[in-house]
Amino acid sequence: MAGIQAPGVGSNLDINSIVTQLVSAEKAPTEKRLNSDEALAQARLSTLGIVKSSVSDFQSSIRALTSLSAFQSKTVSIGNEKLFTATVSNAAKAGQHSVEVKQLAQAQKLASKSFAGSSANVGSGTLTIQFGSYDEVSNEFTENASKPSKSISITPQNSSLQGIRDAINSAKAGLTATILNDGTGDRLVLSSESGADNSMRITVNDDDGNHTNDSGLSQLAFDPGIVFDPEAERIGMEQTLAARDALLKVDGLNIKRSTNSVTGVLPGVTFDLKDIAPDAPTTLTIGENKTSIKESVQKFVDSFNELKGVLNKATKYDAEEKKGSLLTGDPSIRSMNSQMQRIMGDMVKGLTADVRSLADIGITSARDGTLLLEGGKLDQALNNNIDDFAALFATTGRSSDSLVSYSKAGSDTKVGSYAVNITQLATQSSYVSTIGNGTFNIDNTNNTFKLKVDGTESGLITLSTSSNLSGAALAQEMQTQINKDSVLQTAGRSVTVSFDAASGDMAIKSSRFGSESAIAVTQISPASNTLGLTIKSGAAGLDVAGTIGGFSAKGLGTQLTGTGDAEGLVINVAGGLTGDRGTVGYTKGYAEQLNTLIGGFLSSDGVLTRQMNDFTQRIESIGESRVKLNERMESLEERLRSQFLAMDLMVGKMRSTGDFLTGQLATLPFTSNK
Repeated sequence: MAGIQAPGVGSNLDINSIVTQLVSAEKAPTEKRLNSDEALAQARLSTLGIVKSSVSDFQSSIRALTSLSAFQSKTVSIGNEKLFTATVSNAAKAGQHSVEVKQLAQAQKLASKSFAGSSANVGSGTLTIQFGSYDEVSNEFTENASKPSKSISITPQNSSLQGIRDAINSAKAGLTATILNDGTGDRLVLSSESGADNSMRITVNDDDGNHTNDSGLSQLAFDPGIVFDPEAERIGMEQTLAARDALLKVDGLNIKRSTNSVTGVLPGVTFDLKDIAPDAPTTLTIGENKTSIKESVQKFVDSFNELKGVLNKATKYDAEEKKGSLLTGDPSIRSMNSQMQRIMGDMVKGLTADVRSLADIGITSARDGTLLLEGGKLDQALNNNIDDFAALFATTGRSSDSLVSYSKAGSDTKVGSYAVNITQLATQSSYVSTIGNGTFNIDNTNNTFKLKVDGTESGLITLSTSSNLSGAALAQEMQTQINKDSVLQTAGRSVTVSFDAASGDMAIKSSRFGSESAIAVTQISPASNTLGLTIKSGAAGLDVAGTIGGFSAKGLGTQLTGTGDAEGLVINVAGGLTGDRGTVGYTKGYAEQLNTLIGGFLSSDGVLTRQMNDFTQRIESIGESRVKLNERMESLEERLRSQFLAMDLMVGKMRSTGDFLTGQLATLPFTSNK
């Protein structure tokens, strides 16, 4: 038991309390400093977080103004909304138009005679459905060249009314089949797509051997050119609704479309026709969406003022208290603030109109650095020229040549005006053959061929058998059949075929421009030379070439990409002449400049992020210092305890010796009570 020692037994001192108090006294100053440093760092980090959030909110408000599309949205109003609705894109132009709806587009409807039920057997064979237009005057049906005919096999297994309906719908031939009960029985009803060019003609190859009588599958035949005696029983299907185009007048011009959704009349405008009112035109008014623009500008001002309030609160100095805020004098905040103020105080470089600064649209600075917005001046600037207004905020590119257009710019493109010089226009690959001015016959000796268009080889192309075709008609037939090829359609390839009566030349041209444009005939029928086809390649297409701002530019198709100061600037040259082609100006408005600047502040290596990382690391460092302090105090406590225990033992031994001596002295002979 000699190894057991209780602190203070020997000295009668409270060693545990003494050691604890000594350690606490040693630890207190450092711990107080660490706590103070950590609280300050946490507070500054929290304040920086508020600043960063406010900066991010401000960036969100300006992003809506960086793109031209923010200033190009339109409003639309219609005098008589019962006639049509209209949707407009940013491409629409402001103005008022007269619109008269004369006729709605309609799909053709054909109905069979009544059958006892949907399971009634009709007949088997082949239905061939052609689409085209029917001229009631000439009593002629003209096939739609862009919509190929479709043959549908009807087997004995699917020869019921229901089976034929399903076979037609499964064929996806450009029509739909339904079964309708008219009270006397079930009738097969066929519906084409709307439009006069989608009228149907149905011929039948009937398995019963008679293709035109009123039995078997021939009961579903329909030829619009056959006129029946009204008193005789009709053979084949009956037209219940004729195919029609939509007819309307826009600003006095007659317009015809195959559907009631009408596009391509006014740029960026889609009409959805609902009713007719012949000789009663109504108005379509397209306006600039100035309300939306003003709301975005107001949000820009409000968001900046909120940010400015946060910055002012975080950095203000109280002169009376002689005390700064948490971020007073912070270099990152000071730098960020000054850079934003500099951008908003400068004019936008490259603008030459009356609107070149925020003050020109009614935005000025107050004494505390916040923004003020004068609504009247804002309205005036919007009404004067919305394009100049847009350029004040967004990234814009403007060309002085109508056939040269700005496409986009890169991050390295410098603001400025760049002279454009074109040394070579883009061309299409062209396969040319001389066929003369005679007439041409197409038969099974010359009616098939293959060609490669822009690197994609077509399937076997088959021309329709015809006699005494003119050069123009032959060119049209070739263009129709080539562009109907499914392989080329899938690859997005197409051609135009033209005939020059003066030279007798036929030309097959790729729709693509530039060095990627290539036409080659790769396979022909034995007598294809009679149609001007031989196995050869056409002349290769050329890319546009020239300079932008005096620097050589890289051409691809009709697009020219700049280098040097114009690095990344892309323009499109749609045609015209070689030589000087005016200028293309490139500007960056306030919103674009601020968005880029703030994006840098908020990036992973931006000033705000770095500053927050510094405070985070400082807090982590304080935590590490606190761990080291605790370790040092543990070591100090251990050392003090060891020292006090040694003292306690020594005092205990001394007391024991004293007690022994006292006892011995008491037994000596000369010892008395005195």
